[in-house]
Amino acid sequence: MPLFSSAQTNYKPGYVVTNKGDTLKGFIDYREWDKNPVEITFKNNLNSQAEIFTTTNAIEFGLSGLEYFKQFNVHISQDQVELSNVKQGIDTSYLTGSVFLRTLTSGKNISLFSYTDNIKTRYYIQEGKEKQIMELGYHVFYSPENSTLLQTNYRFRPQLDYLAKKYNAENNKLETQISTSGYLEADLVNIVQVINGEINTQFTPKSRLGTRWYAGFGVTDNNLSFVGVIQYANNSSVFPKISGGFDLLPNKNTQQFFFRAELSFTENQHSFSYGPDAIGYSSNLSRVIQQNIIISPQLVYNIYSTDRFKLFIDAGVSINLSFYNSYQFTETVDGLPITTKEFPVLPQKWLSFPLKAGASFNKKVEVYLGYTPTTSLIDNYQPFTGKVYEYQAGINYLFDVK
Repeated sequence: MPLFSSAQTNYKPGYVVTNKGDTLKGFIDYREWDKNPVEITFKNNLNSQAEIFTTTNAIEFGLSGLEYFKQFNVHISQDQVELSNVKQGIDTSYLTGSVFLRTLTSGKNISLFSYTDNIKTRYYIQEGKEKQIMELGYHVFYSPENSTLLQTNYRFRPQLDYLAKKYNAENNKLETQISTSGYLEADLVNIVQVINGEINTQFTPKSRLGTRWYAGFGVTDNNLSFVGVIQYANNSSVFPKISGGFDLLPNKNTQQFFFRAELSFTENQHSFSYGPDAIGYSSNLSRVIQQNIIISPQLVYNIYSTDRFKLFIDAGVSINLSFYNSYQFTETVDGLPITTKEFPVLPQKWLSFPLKAGASFNKKVEVYLGYTPTTSLIDNYQPFTGKVYEYQAGINYLFDVK
């Protein structure tokens, strides 16, 4: 994965404004940038030598129609907001430094920016074009008096309320919007747009968040065996599979990784027999039909990505909801058959952990191979245990990203 990631480039049209005020037009190597970039790679044209720009030699850069960044010297709060790292008592410590802030929206009155590093995401407000930029305050901490009582300081709300009054944008609806807003990009962008007034005079880059539906068809090779007091060798069942799902892309422009929720249906059929052995014992488990509805959340990562071709790996968990026919287990001892219906009892709900790898073409067609490692299918009969593993192959049609 690191070799693929470092080898590929993704140059998009863009510009850089140097610290001398010169505007350079060309191409920027566009990365996922889940954290704000420290440096960027720029080319005047796709065949020219690459240049590196940082906060020491660039004050602004943008990728046309995608993302825009400006350099500011800002206070960077250092308190944690993840519950596992939250401290007792409010932490107002900060560092000061020059960083590239992502432009979220700007207008005649104020502009909103964001900065994300290993600690958290922060949001910044700038009034006009020349005034000092300030961080919108948000703190999570345990009460100094009670180490188990979690408290939240929504300092950004009175900051926004002050700006709404200052620019005569205050009204009951906006007051409610501010007083209930979360420290979230969508909430803050909406509030700033109201404070700035007429939408047509504002600049707001398109959201990086994207969604996509897909539908697919495949084949599964389900392999079931039993071990323990009664043993049945592996039996293979090959059946078609239909599926469909929904992708949530944190950055629809790069699509390097995304979350997938899939719903699929398939069927398996197995039959087993044993013996007769040396003492005349034999058994068979005849025509077990298992119909599976599968809900599978997954994480997909593109280890190689261009506009027209991507290689990906995929891991997730499958929640299997199974329905069975009236199968029979028959034992023959001394020539006397004994039949038990629906034995062993097979689970109606069980988990498995599928792995996939594949490729997508032209943002429309996706092909994959999959493997689900061995999972225990029976846990209520200690001496008689089912083991199942599975191979998959399939093709998906990807609908347009929105």
